[in-house]
Amino acid sequence: MDDDTRCKFKSNFFNWCDACKLNHFKLNYDKSPSGNNEIDNGLKYCYSKSGLSEEFIEWIPYKEFKDITHNVIIKETFSALWSKGCICDWNKDKFNWNRKIKKVVLVNFKYNIVDFYGVLKEKEKYKLYGISKDLTSHSYVLVFDDEGYNQNLLEIMKLTRFLNIIIVKVDHQEN
Repeated sequence: MDDDTRCKFKSNFFNWCDACKLNHFKLNYDKSPSGNNEIDNGLKYCYSKSGLSEEFIEWIPYKEFKDITHNVIIKETFSALWSKGCICDWNKDKFNWNRKIKKVVLVNFKYNIVDFYGVLKEKEKYKLYGISKDLTSHSYVLVFDDEGYNQNLLEIMKLTRFLNIIIVKVDHQEN
């Protein structure tokens, strides 16, 4: 029995082989969701190697951000609702992810593709959910969880200045 056949009978995504995880990635996100090979390869690597739902970094289509408004408190930031929401856990009945809708804050910085891998190394520290691209400015957007964001704001700002990227802050919001 090949890996693909064996994994189809495993109800827990995290028990699947890397090839089956990547096939699931393609079903959910297409072969090249961002249109950038370096970003897509990083996303695929994270998807296939993750052992917990908290470890995922996913491509988030910008159209999933609703009610985008300018934040007058912090210059160059915007608030929005992430309509599809972050991955919470695996639904063995649907063979797909359960999600939770989130309120987000977008913070504008310039993007450098080489720095994306530096962000991947820091993802656990800042609870990075994913990456997107602003359709108007064509800037990339990173989506972070709100928990601990305020106390880590200075560290995150240093990281983003160093990496020259965009941050998205995600607030906890119940459905």
